Amino acid sequence: MKVDKDNICVLITTYGDRFEFLANVISLLMEQELQHFLIVSNDTLHLSEKLKDHFPNLTLRLINSPTNKGSAYIIKTGLDYIRNSDFRFIWILDDDNKPSKTCLEHLISTWNDGFKKNQNKQMVASFRSQMFYKYKYLVFTPEGHLTLLPYPRSFLGFHWKIPFLILTKKFRLIKPSYLENETQVVKCNAAVYGGLFFSVDTLKYIKEPDTRYFLYYDDIDFTSRIIKSGGEILLATQAKIEDIDDSSTAQKISLYNHPLFNIKSSFKAYHLVRSFMIYSDKLGFSHTMSYRFNGVAFLFILFVVSIVRLQMPRFLLILKTVIKGV
Repeated sequence: MKVDKDNICVLITTYGDRFEFLANVISLLMEQELQHFLIVSNDTLHLSEKLKDHFPNLTLRLINSPTNKGSAYIIKTGLDYIRNSDFRFIWILDDDNKPSKTCLEHLISTWNDGFKKNQNKQMVASFRSQMFYKYKYLVFTPEGHLTLLPYPRSFLGFHWKIPFLILTKKFRLIKPSYLENETQVVKCNAAVYGGLFFSVDTLKYIKEPDTRYFLYYDDIDFTSRIIKSGGEILLATQAKIEDIDDSSTAQKISLYNHPLFNIKSSFKAYHLVRSFMIYSDKLGFSHTMSYRFNGVAFLFILFVVSIVRLQMPRFLLILKTVIKGV
């Protein structure tokens, strides 16, 4: 199937008062001669009027939820609309994703040259440097696949086996600069929504997003299903996206600098824990002894860190969320 800009629908998600970011991204995409936009928003006041005032000559479709129903809900709403349209390809962007001038070109090229068994069983992810550079190292399987999924039966990424897997070279640790310096395509086992490119026909092979996810893990759950169906996710390292609002991606990650402590919003911290537990429960891990052992060990580590960082209220929130379950 030939890809051209006329059969691509750009699905942009937004929420709250973020029109400045959204307008910046739309203006950039218009310069790249893209003309079909679907804006799906959560709890955004007067967005329709603002879009008409700012882009009087642009034809776009806006779907606005009067209340914030979460990230999975607005992605599902957008995909349902496009599935029933004449568009053949979907490019998902967050309202703060600023693609380079050649980003889409590299995505299309990678899609055309990608999974030969069935092109509709592939997704192509963009390279978002701020996201990858949160990590000192990225984890690769011995086959050279970038892994974004939590290790099985781990608890929020913690598993007692991981150091031994690294020492025995079951996993390889590679610095993020490796990706940016390469002009290659890297296979992944999951991807984030922002920058994701795929065919509308791909939706035949995977279920729609699970709306129980309010924040976090819905993209990992959704995209990893294409792998389970026998497809591939390809990271196009030259399809670069800059995150305009990098407030959530700038902090380096470690046990001490864990997102659960660095996220200012207790609301977001709560949903990070809750969404992980939903994800683990769907995979059948939550009732295993290994998962529970890792959970207890990780919570003990967080307890110690909370004392050092003087963040005991945050730890109590995490503990209460874990006890409550999904």
